[in-house]
Amino acid sequence: MSGEQARAQLEALWEKLQRSERRPTLRWSYTLTPPFPGDWPPRPNTHLLFYAYAQGHDMTGGLHDGVHIAGPWARIEERAADRDRARIKILSRDLNHIGVQGVSPISREELLAVREEPIRPLLASLMQPATDPPAATLGRVRSFYRTWIRENGVIAERLRPFHPAVFEWVAGPSATVIVCDLFHAAEPDHEHTVTGFDSWEAAVEYARRRVRDSLEGLRQPGQSGQALRDIWRSFGEDARAIDADTDRIYVASSELARFMSNPATPTERDWLALQPAREI
Repeated sequence: MSGEQARAQLEALWEKLQRSERRPTLRWSYTLTPPFPGDWPPRPNTHLLFYAYAQGHDMTGGLHDGVHIAGPWARIEERAADRDRARIKILSRDLNHIGVQGVSPISREELLAVREEPIRPLLASLMQPATDPPAATLGRVRSFYRTWIRENGVIAERLRPFHPAVFEWVAGPSATVIVCDLFHAAEPDHEHTVTGFDSWEAAVEYARRRVRDSLEGLRQPGQSGQALRDIWRSFGEDARAIDADTDRIYVASSELARFMSNPATPTERDWLALQPAREI
C-alpha cells in the first residue's frame, strides 16, 4: 500500500485502540517516531520503520511538566526508495502505559535538528551502494537521533531492543580519523576509518602522530626539504580527524612544514599508543 494508505489504516486502528483505555482523565493522541533503519549500517534494500505510540495529557491539571506515554502499538515499514510499498504491523491491541516523559529545555539548534532536519533523505544517502557516506552526513544523522532520544527517552528506551546497533552507534564517540594511503590514492579503498576515540583531542593527536611517523620513515640524511615532501606525497600517509557533532576537521598535513623542520621524537611518532581498543 502507499504511505498515505498506510496512515489512513493507522487512523482506523487508532480509533479502535482508544477504546481499550480505562482512564478517562487522560486525553490520548498518537504520534510517529522518526524513521529508524531496519539494518545498521543501512543497505540499499533496508526498510525504514516508523513506530506509532501515544501521548496522554492529564485533564485534571495534576501533571504540568510531562505527558504520559503508551506504546509502541504499531509500526509502519517503508522502503527508503519507494514510499508506495508500505505495510503496517500491529504491535499491541491495548494502550500500554510505559511511563511519563518529562519536558526539558532545548536549544534552538536542537529544536531545528529534530523538527527541520531532512532525516529521510539523509538516511537514503547512507543506503547508496558501494559508497562511503561523507562524515558530515553521518554527523547530521547522529546529532538528529541523539537529540530525539534525549528528548523522548521513555519511548526511545522501549525501541532500543528493536535497534540495538543504531542506538550503540548514536551513543558512541563522534570523533573519527580517516587515514589516507597516498601511494594508493588513485584506488577506491585508499582510505580507512579509525573509530572509538574517547575525545576530539585524542583523535587529533592520533592523526598527527600517524603523519609524523610516516614522514620520519621516509627521512634520509642530507635530504632536502623538497625531496622529503615529494617522497612523502608519493609514499606516505595523511590523516584527518573529524568531529561529526561539530563538523570540526583537523588535517594533519596542514602541519607538514613544521613536521619537516622538527624531526619527531619516538613519543611523537607512537600512534599505536593511541590506537583505540576497538577499530571498526
